[in-house]
Amino acid sequence: MFVLWPIASLTAVTKNQHPILHMVDIAGNPTGKTLEQTSVHQIALAGMLESGAVLGFHYRGGLEAMGGKAGKPLVWTIDGEKGTVLLEEDPESKSMRTSRHYLNGEKVVIAPDGKTNTGRAWAEFAKGPGGKYPTLDDAVQAKKIVNAIARSAEEGKKIDI
Repeated sequence: MFVLWPIASLTAVTKNQHPILHMVDIAGNPTGKTLEQTSVHQIALAGMLESGAVLGFHYRGGLEAMGGKAGKPLVWTIDGEKGTVLLEEDPESKSMRTSRHYLNGEKVVIAPDGKTNTGRAWAEFAKGPGGKYPTLDDAVQAKKIVNAIARSAEEGKKIDI
């Protein structure tokens, strides 16, 4: 169900890099208006999977989609026994729908199937016991990971899961 799972322990750092948002119009020109912003823009973590593999993750939010700071909010590299998988997200993406995929340096084109993640899950659920879809247990485990990230960032220490 998950690419990297289960996580045994992690250490996280989170940061609100942009506590004040400077509003712009549709052309990207400053309006002079500001807005307080309280969520984090940077999430960095290191950890161990139960398999013994090392996990490293860094998500960079708050990047400008046009001009300004160049960069991709998410670059995910998975090194395995048979090669390397690389996934890159474009700055304007909000849901990984404009991501690019590479296998051992070669671009891999994944044809769109017209479904959302929810649609794919329902299609798998409809298959019955043989379907591969997220369960309540998966959601509980994911929530444990999110809570561990928040707790580690707040307390500044490694969290065993």
